[in-house]
Amino acid sequence: MAAFERLRAREDIADGRHAMLEWCRPYSQATLIEYLRDLRLAPGVRSGFARLKSQGVKIALVSITWQFAVEWLAADLGADYAVGTGWSPENGIARF
Repeated sequence: MAAFERLRAREDIADGRHAMLEWCRPYSQATLIEYLRDLRLAPGVRSGFARLKSQGVKIALVSITWQFAVEWLAADLGADYAVGTGWSPENGIARF
């Protein structure tokens, strides 16, 4: 994953997404979300979100990870919007 995060060229990132799709394809989205339940967030993330929300700030999570994962985390943190890379087992990758 660290190597993927260092990619800068669009073609390399696209290739990396396709590799990630192949890693994930054998699993259902529900199974992958189960792994997210162990996600460790940086200290202060939850309190920071709560403070922003208490002041009426709208929060969006935007990530190149899968849309369903971004939506799960956004709901967990109380974000108003979630944007991620679409993935369906039938159709592959849908970029945003």
